[in-house]
Amino acid sequence: MTDTAPETQVPAEQAPVQEPEVPPAQEPSQAQEPPAPQEPEETPKLTIEDLDLPDGADPKDPLLVSFVEEANKLGLGPDSAKAMLDLHKKALKAQYEQFNKTRFEWQAELKQEYGEKLTDELSQIATALQEFAPDHIQAFQEIMNTSGLGDNPVVFKVMSALAKAAVGGALVKGKPADPSKPPIAERWFGDNSKGE
Repeated sequence: MTDTAPETQVPAEQAPVQEPEVPPAQEPSQAQEPPAPQEPEETPKLTIEDLDLPDGADPKDPLLVSFVEEANKLGLGPDSAKAMLDLHKKALKAQYEQFNKTRFEWQAELKQEYGEKLTDELSQIATALQEFAPDHIQAFQEIMNTSGLGDNPVVFKVMSALAKAAVGGALVKGKPADPSKPPIAERWFGDNSKGE
């Protein structure tokens, strides 16, 4: 037999835990100083000429001038400002497309509801406008067309109802007078121009 004691193995879970080495504290004179803050790169000042404006855009437009001023205050460079304008253009395009889609849906609804009588309804509305608001017809039509309200079924029905009430019911269609015949009053009552 041997004089040495058998080695006992300690299972891994019972192995002694080693303390992590902690570096010795440094004196303030030896401590590393944090790097000096770097001056941010100056963003090039944005000008209206840097923007890709669509044809016909006025570079003196107060809204564009204001955009450039705000972009410069925020430190936006030309690329960032163009990205913001592109995003705005996409939003406006989506809004415009939705506006037109809604108008086409309204027009289809009116055509389906009124069919061939739609033209008569429009004529009656035009007659009422001519009779009661002749000085405002052009401005009214511009508002109705620009806003799309002229295609709105509710607005159209209200205008149609007002026109019927104003001009006394349904529009009466007729043929133009035959120029080869004397006026109807003369045919009915005779020619009174001779003083008989």
